[in-house]
Amino acid sequence: MYNFSQEQVFIFFFIIGIIIGIIFDIFKVLRKSFKTPDIITFIEDLIFIVLSGILLIFGILKLNGGEIRFFLFLGIFFRNYYIYFDN
Repeated sequence: MYNFSQEQVFIFFFIIGIIIGIIFDIFKVLRKSFKTPDIITFIEDLIFIVLSGILLIFGILKLNGGEIRFFLFLGIFFRNYYIYFDN
C-alpha cells in the first residue's frame, strides 16, 4: 500500500474528477452528434455511471487505503464545479 499525504490524495482525486469530466464530455458530444433512441441514451448513462464508479472505487482503494474522506469528494466536486458552473 502507498503512503500518500492528504494533500497528494486530494490532488489525485482532483485528477480523477478531470477524467470523469472528460468521460462525461465524450458522452455529451456523442449524444449531441447522433440522434439516438432513449434506450441507447439510457445505456450510455449506465456506462458512464459504471466507469465513474470504477474510477472512484479504484481510487479510494488504491490511493487512500479504502478510507473514505470528505476531501476526496471535495476534490472531485471542485474540479467539476469549476468546469461546468464557473461560466
